[in-house]
This record gives sequence, C-alpha cells and structure tokens, in this order.
Amino acid sequence: MKLRSFLSILVGVCLIPAAALAADYALLSVFVADPARKELVVQFARPLPPTTDVVCTATPTQPCRWSVHVIVGEDPPVPVSVERSAIAIPAGGSADFGRDQRVQLTLATPIPADFVRVIVVFVRGNAPAAFMVKKSGPKPTPVVVPVDKASDATLYFSGLIAPAVKKETTFTIDAKAGWILGRFGDDKVPVSLSATAKGDKRPQVDLDSYSVSLTATNYAHRFVSRVDVPTLEFNRTGNVINLVGAGRIIAPLSHSVLRNVKDDNGNLVPTVKATFGFDPFVGVEGGANLRNAVSVAAGDEASSGIFRVLAGGYAFVSIPTPHLKKIIIGAEGIVRKPTTDELFLETRNLAPKADPVPHLDARIRPYGKLSVKFMATAWVGLELGYEYGSQPPAFKLGNHSGTIGIVFQAKQNERTR
Repeated sequence: MKLRSFLSILVGVCLIPAAALAADYALLSVFVADPARKELVVQFARPLPPTTDVVCTATPTQPCRWSVHVIVGEDPPVPVSVERSAIAIPAGGSADFGRDQRVQLTLATPIPADFVRVIVVFVRGNAPAAFMVKKSGPKPTPVVVPVDKASDATLYFSGLIAPAVKKETTFTIDAKAGWILGRFGDDKVPVSLSATAKGDKRPQVDLDSYSVSLTATNYAHRFVSRVDVPTLEFNRTGNVINLVGAGRIIAPLSHSVLRNVKDDNGNLVPTVKATFGFDPFVGVEGGANLRNAVSVAAGDEASSGIFRVLAGGYAFVSIPTPHLKKIIIGAEGIVRKPTTDELFLETRNLAPKADPVPHLDARIRPYGKLSVKFMATAWVGLELGYEYGSQPPAFKLGNHSGTIGIVFQAKQNERTR
C-alpha cells in the first residue's frame, strides 16, 4: 500500500463529521452531601459551554440526564434514578456555576451504607464519569479509573513480551505511564510526570521510540492545551537522544447515543448505547540533539537544533455489547514536518537482517495506527492493531506492521472527597 493511500484511509476514518459531535465534558469528583445518602454533589473539572443545561426534574417519560450506579460487595452495579438536579451552593455561598461548577443530585432511593463504589455519569456529549469509593478515613486518596480513549489514558499498555530460553527475548510494546504531581495556578492546572515507550523487537519493524517528560495540561477553556517541558527522547539502544520541548492545542469532540432502561423501581435511567469521539490537534516541538551516534557512524554530521510542526488526531467509537464490556474501534495519526535535517532510518527494500539505512533530511514523518479493542472488562481486553510510520528520535520506519496483544488503559482520576 502506498503512503498516499494509507493516509487517505487514515484521514477518512478520523474525519467524523464535527457537526454531529459535542464538546468534551469532564467530571472532577463526586461525594455524598447528606446523612441520608440521597444527595450527591458532582463537580465538573472545567467550564461548560454556556448553553449546557445541568438542571432538570425527572418525569415518567423524560429522565434526568444523569446516570448513577451503585456497587455493593461483589454484586453487579445497580442503577439508581435521579429525581432532580440543581446547582449546588458551595461553602463560600456563591451559586455561580460558571466558577464553582457543582451540581447537586437528588436520588430516588438512598445509597446503601455498605456501598463499595458509586459511579456517576453525565449523559451528554462524551458522557464523562466520576467515581466515589468508600473511604476508610477522612484523608482523600487518588483513584484510577478506566477510560475509552487511549489518548485520555495516563496508564496504558498494549503488547506482548515473549521470553525465550537461550534466545533473545522478543516483544511488542506500546506503553504510557503518568502521575499527577500537583496542581498549580487559579485554573488548578495538573502537572504530571509522564513516560512513553513504543518498541517492536522484530526485524525491520521496530518503531523504537521512548520519552520522559513533565506535562502540564490546561482544561480551563474550550480547547485543551498541553505543554511538555522538557521531553527526553531516546531509542532503545540510547545512541540517539534529543531534548525537546513540545506544545499542543487539542479540540476534543464527542457524542453519545443514548437509550433509556428501567431500574428496579420502574424509573427510566439513561444509559449510553455508543460513544463517538474525535480529538484533532496541532502543535510544535523544538529542542536539540544531544547524541546521534547513528549518523556519525555513517560519516554524516549529527543534527543539532530541532524544530518540528505537527498535526494529527485521534478518532474512536466505543460500543457496549452483551457479551463483552465494550468494543472500541480507534484510529490515530500524526504528521511531523521537521524544519531542520533529522535522522531517518530507512527499512524498506533491505536484505534479510540488514541494518536500516540512515538519512539526514527534513522529509515529512507520518505515523498512523488503526486498532480494534475487545474489552473483556472496563480495564483489560484484546487489541488487534495495524501501524505504519515512524516516531522520534530515530524515526525508524515501521513498514505496515500488524500487532495483536493484551491492552490495559486507565487514568488517574481526581481525588475523591
């Protein structure tokens, strides 16, 4: 398949009509607001569009667009209908939702005292969820929750590792790990320590990209902005090392198709039938090459300054199914255009076991991945994937590779109260 054909397919999959999508919402936390456990307060993580209506009163034919499920012991989640929702007045006495972003939910039945977890979903747009776990003490604790979008995950692993006796271990790994170190400024911008790894130890397939960075992500406005400073990029052998800062502007869009189901009391509870999403972004990367032993060994001068312009996106559809937790179909793509000469490792048309051919140039560097994930639980499933392209720092071309492996994706949620 030619590169142009591959990119056409990737763009066709990614371009979900934006008119059918809504802005991404995000919930920060949920906690019980009264001793009878019939009132919950939910706080949004970032401002909502002015037209978003979070206040409602349920009717027999039109339930509130809030979904609440309670887990007791090892029993499956039990839906609890929401009678009404209203803007919650915080301790400071202000009812300005644009600033405080807290909503109080009144439930039809109280939450049992022996609950293990409460799951609240705002059933609009991308249907964001917040989790409340039973606490053993007053100290708040961070929790990890599953996610649909790999781009949202701060804890992600996809791949397999195959140890071999008296032979070299082979692996295919696509992993990401991040943890929030703290929040800063009026917008409470989270700063996290992040690391990524992508490698495939098979001849002429290895994408070979690793990085470590401090990441600040601002959700305070319609567009999400993310800054990585600094990012240390390196390949597995460490003979190519870059120090690169990066910035991206992301415009997350999502839409959920809903259906109503009855709870044990006969009340209608909205649930998600399918969720579509598309996160386009643009950005820049700039820094310096610290080590380029590959080019030096080939007789070329190592690149020094680095500046790249990039654009891409991530599209997905998540479908709950009767026999699996859900099926997630995703497509991601990114195109980098260096403005200075950088290393590129050509792997096409090589003899068996031959080393890639190094080039120093400013060619466009695309990367794309198509995947289907069969999630046995909200956390773990089987992933089938197809990849093409190259990633920094060595930009070693992975030429049309198929992958199969175990996938785990989750994120660190905000602290529960």
